[in-house]
Parts: sequence; structure tokens; C-alpha cells
Amino acid sequence: MKSFTRIAAFLLALSITFHTLADEKKILYWYDPMVPDKHFDKPGKSPFMDMDLVPKYASVEVNNTADTSPAVSVNHTMQQQLGIRSEPAQREEMSIVVRASGQLTLDETRMADVAVRADAYIEQLLVRAVGEHVERGQKIASIYAPALQVAQAEYLLAMNHGSVTNRTDSVFPEAKIRLLKLGMAEQDIAELTRTRQVLPRVGIYAPIDGLVMMLAVREGGSINNSETLMQIANHATLWQIINVPERYAQQIHVGQTADIKLDSDPATVIHGNVQYIYPELDTVTRSLRVRIALDNPDGKLLPGMYGQTTLQTSPRSVLSIPTEAVIATGTRNVVIVQDGNQFRPATVITGLEQDGKTEIISGLHESEQVVTSGQFLIDSEATLSGVLARMETSDKNSREVQP
Repeated sequence: MKSFTRIAAFLLALSITFHTLADEKKILYWYDPMVPDKHFDKPGKSPFMDMDLVPKYASVEVNNTADTSPAVSVNHTMQQQLGIRSEPAQREEMSIVVRASGQLTLDETRMADVAVRADAYIEQLLVRAVGEHVERGQKIASIYAPALQVAQAEYLLAMNHGSVTNRTDSVFPEAKIRLLKLGMAEQDIAELTRTRQVLPRVGIYAPIDGLVMMLAVREGGSINNSETLMQIANHATLWQIINVPERYAQQIHVGQTADIKLDSDPATVIHGNVQYIYPELDTVTRSLRVRIALDNPDGKLLPGMYGQTTLQTSPRSVLSIPTEAVIATGTRNVVIVQDGNQFRPATVITGLEQDGKTEIISGLHESEQVVTSGQFLIDSEATLSGVLARMETSDKNSREVQP
């Protein structure tokens, strides 16, 4: 009750000390500072509180311009009693920290499908299970394909046509090209050229290093033209796809460092880089998909693992004030600027917010004092006096932050 009475006394003191040139202003009505929406047509005691009603004056025009000078004067003793504190606006280094999460996935640029290019039978399967590791050029299957038998015979016929002394591949390119198009490997063509006998089995070889992620056939089975025999993925790098909130979309760029903590090992920080920013915003989640590339030389990172990601922008010098000094009205942000015993509201445009500090894009100059405690009382009384309303329609006090 004591604090409530003290606030009421403070509001009354503010009303009495307004720089409103009261003797020259017209009184519009009387009101109780604790119940400002109730108006009375004459002075007297408030029916709500044990205090006198105070007058509400009309705005004063000076040289046809609304008076926008500092609105409230509070003496030093009253400031101490109400615990009013202020801090200067100052420049400091600030950066955006974006936090998101997402699963690890395979690097799609390091995946390969192994397919046959003719109807064939799997005579021998050298990779028997998903998860086996293969190396590029390793033989993974042997097939019998009637179309390849015919193509080999045509190749040998082209070789043996006429004199073969010092003959090169350029003499019969079409026959070799046909073999390559049917999926016959260079090493098997070299063997065919050396022996000059049709190979009953043709090898299938791994196109990349990696792990077998999918196996579609078994030994002795058959496979049709263009069907996938198996899928191989290289795990040397993995991707993490995260969703970045729309408000941070302009702060993310390719090459940016990302720190990731996996749920399976939160004590370890994995470093990656933003590799790609997808060119479309998700209209449902209002987020931007971002792809992060992670090196995985020892193979400990596995697709499907879940991780928490931190992205940090490069620090830049900004004008900042304590976040608690900002009064959000719903339509704009306001701070109370202190100049000695004088207090006035100022509309500001805010930017970054980090560690209890808020960037001020415009509305303040460096070293100006802003109230960090008690500003709501001052702002309330200033609003009653119409100061904030006058600020909205006047460009007189608008100022930009000095570089």
C-alpha cells in the first residue's frame, strides 16, 4: 500500500512539474492520475483516491508548431525515491546468434546408383549385404547379358576384319562405343581385346568409394535394362538441413561457420559450413532451409543423427542500449531520454538484440542517457499530457544515429 501511495504521489508530482506553460493553456478537464480515463469538469477531490484532481491542459502552439520540448521534470530527490536509473547509449560490437536444429543426411553429391544397361542375370554377387564398404573400381558383380554377347562378337569381327597388324581402337570405334553404352567396363574391353574371345561374364564395378545403402538383387536373380542393382553413398561428408526463422534470413550466407552439438554427444562441438541456402521460404513455418556440410573423415557421424546448430554472424559496431529501457507500445518502440532533471520520450527504431542489449538504428545519439528503471511511470504521465501523440505527427524531433 505504501508503494502504491508513493506511485500516486509521484504521478501527481509529475503532473505539477510539466513544462506546459499552464498559465497560458486552456484547461480541458480534471482527472485522477491513477484513473486517467475518468474526466471531471471541475477541480476537487478524487472519488477513487484520497488526492486532488489535476488539470489536463490543451496543447500549446509556439510559432504554429506544437511544443515538443522535454515533457517531465523530476527533482533529484524524487528520482532516488522512485529508483529511476539511466545508462548512456554507447557503441559496441554485436553479432546475431541463430540457433536451429536438424537431422544429418547423406551428401547427395556423393551418391551413385549402379545400374545395368541390358537385360541380364546375376551370375555372381560380390557384395552380399547393405552396409558393406566398397572402393571405386572394385568388382561388385558379374553378369550374363545376351546383348553384351552379341556386341562382343561384333567388336571382335571388326577387329579381325582385314589385317590387324598395328591396328588401334580408332579403326573400329563404333563397335567399342556400343560396348561402352551397354555398360561394359574399360578393363573388360581390354581383356576382350587381348584374348580375342567373347567373355561369358561381364563385370560390374563400383563407381565411387562408399557404403552400400541399397541392394536390389541377389545372386542368381535377373535384372532388367536400366534397373538399379545397388546404391552406394560416400560418408566422407554429410549434410545437416536446418530451418532458419524468416527474421534471420538476410543474416545467413554461404561459407558461414556453424557449430553443431549432436544429441548423442553434446559435449563435442562439430564445425561445419553453410554450403547452400535453398531459394524458397517455407510459407507454413516462415523459415528458410539452409544446408550445412560436415566433414566426416572417421565415419563417426551417421545419417539420421540429430544436432543443435549455432550460427553466428560477424560482429559489427552498433549503437546499443539496455533492452529493459525499450518500451514496446505495439505500434512503435519508445525510450525515455534523461537530460539532468528533464525527461522526454523518444521514438526509436531497434535492430539486433543480444545479451540484454538492443541495437538502436535511429532515434538516439551516442552518449544520450536513457532511463532503464522507472521509465514506465514517466511514459505513463507523458502519455497523459499528449507528448507521445504530438511526436507521432511531428518530424521535428526525428534523428538518425550518427555513423
